Amino acid sequence: MPAFPLGPVEPLLIDEIRQFRRTWSSGALTLAGILLLTTLIGVVSLPRSEALHVGGLAATLGLPVTALLWLSGRRDPSRHRALRALRERGASVVWLYTKLHHGSMRLDELVFNFEDGSVEGIPVDPQRSRDLLARVAACLPRASIGFSPEAAGAFMRSPPSLYRETPQRIAADTGFQDTAWLLPYARATYRMRRVAGVLGVLLALLGTLSVVIVGAAATPRDQPALLIAVFCVVAVLPGALLIRHGFARFEHGELATALRAPAGRVRSVELTHQANVEGDFVDVAVVTLTTGGTFVFSVPPKTQRLAS
Repeated sequence: MPAFPLGPVEPLLIDEIRQFRRTWSSGALTLAGILLLTTLIGVVSLPRSEALHVGGLAATLGLPVTALLWLSGRRDPSRHRALRALRERGASVVWLYTKLHHGSMRLDELVFNFEDGSVEGIPVDPQRSRDLLARVAACLPRASIGFSPEAAGAFMRSPPSLYRETPQRIAADTGFQDTAWLLPYARATYRMRRVAGVLGVLLALLGTLSVVIVGAAATPRDQPALLIAVFCVVAVLPGALLIRHGFARFEHGELATALRAPAGRVRSVELTHQANVEGDFVDVAVVTLTTGGTFVFSVPPKTQRLAS
């Protein structure tokens, strides 16, 4: 089968893969820094024999993972398996959509579904995912474009049924001149974060209590400095981050401000579907701001139908 022409889209996809893999390299450097810090703490607070034991354990457990992350991040992005599949059988793509992965690490994924039932994905930055979807769709004139539960069911039953005689028009952005109607749904999502905030309070309190107990009762033989450092890293710091995330005030945040006055602040509003942890499809709004921030929150299904 001749190579499928991706044209000017291929360099854009390669760049997205390269940008994503840079996070692996950054992770390798971060892990190496943690290993070095752990070893230094051991050298300062432990006897020589025990410090060597800690350093050896950190090297044994951490160096292989660090090396794997670093090498994975340095791999040639043009040889990504999804790109190879597109070059070899791009004409058999029956369905293309953007999968949302918005959380602590915001990331989207262009998902390519092939006639034989196979699926490949390419990670993309949320700020560019919609534009890339439109550009790639122009190269796949027979593929259905955009996610829906109905299309997912059709792909499970018969992938070729998703072929189209004419390209499906990508839905235009919702008229985001008026976005105030989204405020109640965005606010409700922020309220759900309070559960994480409460967990953060408990974690921070337990970590602080542990630090106080160690500082007051531990003897030099117990290596108090090492124990205190461990409790701070695994409990106090994560708890503080959860508190900040869980109790952030919605009304004064950039999302609330942008939804009240979208002109010059809101880049796009998209109403789509997302799979939750149970695997069920839920209706969500994806709001992208001109600052680059992307926010995803649930909206009622009837709201999506009316808005679209």
